[in-house]
Amino acid sequence: MVVAAGLVATAPVWLWNLQHDFASIRFQSSHGLGGLSFMPSAALRTWLGQAVMLSPVAAYIMIAYVVGRCRKGRALLKEPSVLAVAGFLPLALLLTAIAPFKQSLPHWILPAFWVLIPFVSIARPGWRAESRAWRINFIGAAALVFLLPWVLALPVARTRILASLAGDPGPLAELTLWPGLAHVLETSDVTSAGVTYAPAASHCPQTPALASLRWFWAAQLRFHLSAHPRIYSLDPNHRSYYDYRDAGPPHGCPIVIVTDMAHIDATKLSRRIQILSTQRLVVPYHEHMRIAVLHGIVR
Repeated sequence: MVVAAGLVATAPVWLWNLQHDFASIRFQSSHGLGGLSFMPSAALRTWLGQAVMLSPVAAYIMIAYVVGRCRKGRALLKEPSVLAVAGFLPLALLLTAIAPFKQSLPHWILPAFWVLIPFVSIARPGWRAESRAWRINFIGAAALVFLLPWVLALPVARTRILASLAGDPGPLAELTLWPGLAHVLETSDVTSAGVTYAPAASHCPQTPALASLRWFWAAQLRFHLSAHPRIYSLDPNHRSYYDYRDAGPPHGCPIVIVTDMAHIDATKLSRRIQILSTQRLVVPYHEHMRIAVLHGIVR
């Protein structure tokens, strides 16, 4: 029943991938397993974050519940807890094992936790200490789930946290960069920046097209810029939804690319864009990030 419910719930994802050459699956596999390097500090951060979101108490009780049923000779295939563990472990073990070798975030494991919902609904801990531990664990987890997003959502709290990090928020940059970046882009008018374009073809829009070299930058910029303009994704390494939604920026037309300089592949980019100028963009509280604005013409 758990497996069937999971297939029904994820059916739209599988159908979309079947229709689009398994784009999201291929993207996630290449993104998640590409460029591996040993990073023990990143692994420790990921593991501690996972322990905060789903405390070790829950993991211990889940295992103890299954082991207890085994000792009592119960038919394991009839135990809902076994199905929960079977659904939880593959993704949980994969993300836990890959953490020392790939930059990852603690919340990536959350889909594995969701599989535990039927188990939590059905399981009845058999002794008093377990019941008390369950209550403590879920009260703490509910408080964290409610409070953590609000800490970053409140401008005053977010500003104070970022100010304390002296312009180097590290992994927090993926959560905190976008409002500041959108504000800088809108107030500095980087779409022109004094660049003189040659007379454009008649099919070109009146203003340069906006783009980024990373698909999630395109999504975040589209959301946070007040006009919500179309942002093209020119990600040279990963195919995504945007490759199917957008035909690409018009050939021979001006384009402005906003991206992290660390992800610029000059060789691949030059095949698609004739770069006219490059400027550095400094976002408050993210001064250590090397953000670039590239002005060019689509080849």
